[in-house]
Amino acid sequence: MKDEDVLVQQLQKANFNLKLRIFYLEERLAQRRGERVSQLPLEEELFAQKLITTENAQQLEDRNMLLVKSRNAIESLHGALELARAQYHELRESTDSAEVIEANTELLELQASQIAELEAQANVQESTSQDVSQQNDMLRTDLAQFT
Repeated sequence: MKDEDVLVQQLQKANFNLKLRIFYLEERLAQRRGERVSQLPLEEELFAQKLITTENAQQLEDRNMLLVKSRNAIESLHGALELARAQYHELRESTDSAEVIEANTELLELQASQIAELEAQANVQESTSQDVSQQNDMLRTDLAQFT
C-alpha cells in the first residue's frame, strides 16, 4: 500500500511537470504569435506533447488498476490458501476411527490439491503483478524523457 502511495505521488509530480511544460510551451507560443513567427511547429509540438501526456496518463491509470486488481487477487488467494491449510491440518489431526481416517484421507488429498492450485495461482498473480510493475517503471521512464 505504501508503494502505491509513493507511485501515486510520483505520478502526480510527473503530471504536474507535464502540465507546467505545456504551460510554458503555450506561453512561448503566445510570445511568438506576438513576434509573428511561424507558429505551426510550436503548435504541432504542443499538440503532440498534450497527446503523449494524455496517453501516458491513461496507460499509467490502467496499469495502476491492474496492480490493484492483482494485489486483491493475491490477497484473496492467500486467504483461501490459509483457510485450506487450516482445514488440512484440522482434518489431519482427527483420527477417531477407520472410517473417519479414510474420509479424512480423501479430504486431505483434496485439500492438498487445492493448496497446490492456490499456490500456483498466487505465483501467477505475483508474476503478473511484477510484470505490470515493470511496465509501470518503463512508462515512468518514458514520462521522464518528456519532462
